[in-house]
Amino acid sequence: MLRPIKKASGPRQLSTLYVHCYYMVRGAKYDWDEHNEAHVALHGITKREVEEVLANEPLHTATHIDEASGEERNVELGHTDAQRVLFVIWTPRRGNIRPVTAFPAKRKTRIEYWRTR
Repeated sequence: MLRPIKKASGPRQLSTLYVHCYYMVRGAKYDWDEHNEAHVALHGITKREVEEVLANEPLHTATHIDEASGEERNVELGHTDAQRVLFVIWTPRRGNIRPVTAFPAKRKTRIEYWRTR
């Protein structure tokens, strides 16, 4: 079952919402290289599928700071044009969306996703 996000209050909440909307609305440009492309491919997902999920109004499920890199990580749950439900994790970098990883949603999550869409 999908759980609601624990909402932050104050500047952190506004910052997260601003970053998410800014990157999703402005005509996203993606920062792909051999590292993140290969990492996504390990999960059986293509670059195109990642970009489709982010273009198809995904559900923003979480934002956190990666301890190793200090970068903000955004977790999105959405679907491809072929109706495949995926989680996509990305970070804002130099004004672009840099996909970090992506993986298929489990069966229960897929059922709940389509029930709430």
